Amino acid sequence: MSAIKKPLLFDFVRPRGLHVEDLTIQIDHVRPVRAGGKTEADNLQLACGWCNRAKSDHMQIFGVSSWTDLRIRHQLLGWVSIPRSLWVVRSVQLSGRCEDRSGCTALLRSNELFVAPKRRSGALNPSNFSVYCQHHDPWADTRYVGANILPRRSRRSP
Repeated sequence: MSAIKKPLLFDFVRPRGLHVEDLTIQIDHVRPVRAGGKTEADNLQLACGWCNRAKSDHMQIFGVSSWTDLRIRHQLLGWVSIPRSLWVVRSVQLSGRCEDRSGCTALLRSNELFVAPKRRSGALNPSNFSVYCQHHDPWADTRYVGANILPRRSRRSP
């Protein structure tokens, strides 16, 4: 088996791969052990390492601070906030489908889903997210950046 290599570009909304373990498949407790979850089949699911690390011991998005001070100067988009990782994970998980107005039927269980803003002028937070499949993602051509553009804090923790 070959070693996992970090990618050259990262989705600035969810910078998976800054840590090599982000790219592994891990077993996640749906209900965290800290919250009384058991290590039993009905409480376990597969998750990418980044999602598992972002979720940590949280069950809900609501316990996470409602603001982020992380932002980047994107070459094409200008100043853009970087949302908290748990917001992204939970928003995609709770929606579970592409929210494009066309009536797209792409679901999380069979498609990779992304978040992008409802309003370009607002901060990236759950009240300003929509979930999209790759086909309808309005940021499909702009979301990938080099690691050097990402803030240092997002390199250490999600």
